Amino acid sequence: MKRHVGLFSIVYFLAFISYSFSISQLIPYLTTLGYNAFEKGVIISVSAVVTIILQMVAGYLSDHFKTIKRLFIIVLLVFGSVSYIVYRYEVSTFIITCILVSLLNSFFNLSFGFLDSWVLESSEYLRKTYSFIRAFGSLGWGIGSLLVSYIIVHFQYPSLGLSILMLCLLLVGIGSLLQDVQKQPHIQVQLSDYIKLIKKKDYVILLVVLFLVNTTQTLNTYGVVEKLVVLNATSYEIGLRNSIQGLIEIPIFIFGFYLLRKLPPKHMIKVACVMYAVQFVCFAYADSPRAMIYMTVLQIGTYPLLLMSQKYLLYDLSPEGLKTSGQLFAQSVSVGGPALLVPFLGGLMTTYIHVNATILFGAFASMVAFILLLWNRNVKKDV
Repeated sequence: MKRHVGLFSIVYFLAFISYSFSISQLIPYLTTLGYNAFEKGVIISVSAVVTIILQMVAGYLSDHFKTIKRLFIIVLLVFGSVSYIVYRYEVSTFIITCILVSLLNSFFNLSFGFLDSWVLESSEYLRKTYSFIRAFGSLGWGIGSLLVSYIIVHFQYPSLGLSILMLCLLLVGIGSLLQDVQKQPHIQVQLSDYIKLIKKKDYVILLVVLFLVNTTQTLNTYGVVEKLVVLNATSYEIGLRNSIQGLIEIPIFIFGFYLLRKLPPKHMIKVACVMYAVQFVCFAYADSPRAMIYMTVLQIGTYPLLLMSQKYLLYDLSPEGLKTSGQLFAQSVSVGGPALLVPFLGGLMTTYIHVNATILFGAFASMVAFILLLWNRNVKKDV
């Protein structure tokens, strides 16, 4: 079993390097192609629609055919190929860019959604060590975010696309060494079971909370980067900020299992909400890329707490036979929903009001989630 921990750690490390290459520079790259804030918002929002649909379908297919490994490999190959096309050919036609970025974002989200589910569903031992394994993802993101600026400066964007494709091919090879999940063979998943899950009260309440706080997290990915662009940040400064984001999360993920013993998942989300609000107020009033980078250290109390708590709660709230569906449907709604609305609305706010208004909206959303958690007692800790 320790061998699987090691292999999964390597997969997370390499996968998140490829993710950082593909995603962290997407907004600056679209800017170099001549798209304004509103157009970039439309592109990202269109990609979110595709992501939502594909995640719902993929979760059902995984539980129905009782496999994650095979689907993960297919998704990786598509993600790597599309990333190569996007960065290699620098397409400036709006419709084609929408299609390509939609595929890139969709299969990016699918790949790490499958990867998380693969670990959580493989065994009790791997489930308990999930946060430790996930720490290697943050390490990969941090290192990748520094490497990507070097690649862009010295080799330009086309080399970035080739790097992503090569990493994905390497991941396919390593992933083939891992065992697939052993889903219950006697449980036949029907569409009615899927519908029953999404009507479950505790599950729905958790989705609402996650939707709100992931609205803030989406702005952390796109809105904050947009402000860095407005402040004339270099690709190195953007990469440094992304690197700090990944590296600062590592201690929390490494000791995540022990932290969960002391702090229930629901309370973890509360802490994350407050920290997001504080961080985004600071982002709004920052007047230089350096100040934005300093505020990034608050990431230690935001995303890692949010991710760990939601993964364990969703796993526990999802019935046997629908573990992958429970994770991916929640991801499609609570992550895909904000990814659909936030870039479009944020693009409008940035264009017609100010980028700081967009960022302050992120602080507001996280505090609404915090208030909802205080008011509601239905999201239970069952982990």
